[in-house]
Amino acid sequence: GGENAAAPDGFKPVPVSPVIGDVPLGNENASVTVLEYASLACPHCRDFWKQEFPRFKAAYIDTGKVKYIYRDLPIDNDMSIMLAAVSRCKGKDAYYDLIDDIFTHQYEIFDAARSGGAGPLIGQVGERHGLSKDELRTCIDHAPALKDSIYKSGQEGSEGHRGAEKLR
Repeated sequence: GGENAAAPDGFKPVPVSPVIGDVPLGNENASVTVLEYASLACPHCRDFWKQEFPRFKAAYIDTGKVKYIYRDLPIDNDMSIMLAAVSRCKGKDAYYDLIDDIFTHQYEIFDAARSGGAGPLIGQVGERHGLSKDELRTCIDHAPALKDSIYKSGQEGSEGHRGAEKLR
């Protein structure tokens, strides 16, 4: 549906300001930029984020040596896109906190999804970061520009790192 189009069940999208594009973390002027293409639905990506990324962040991002950028690389057409939309729904200030929360609860979300029960868990993630159910639904189902940016990021990641020229 369109950004303002009502859903068949009568849901009317609400105003949201999702982040579209890159959200750099660290020193904007760092001589090294690290691009990570990952999926919020990928268990290996989750393991890296929860186990290795904190050490990497402390050693390189927090010290100003590296500018880090997480980019979406959806590994399927449903859950990856939905989780990426959720992570971007609250804007730049909440982006990395939402990524962390989604990765933290990834197993529970996917376990619940097997029986059709992922929605309430995703709703809880959003609520912890100040997102209403209507805002989440708008970002998931009624924000075509957001979904287009997620697909574009995935295409760039699949084709290689052509986007790296833009960072220089």
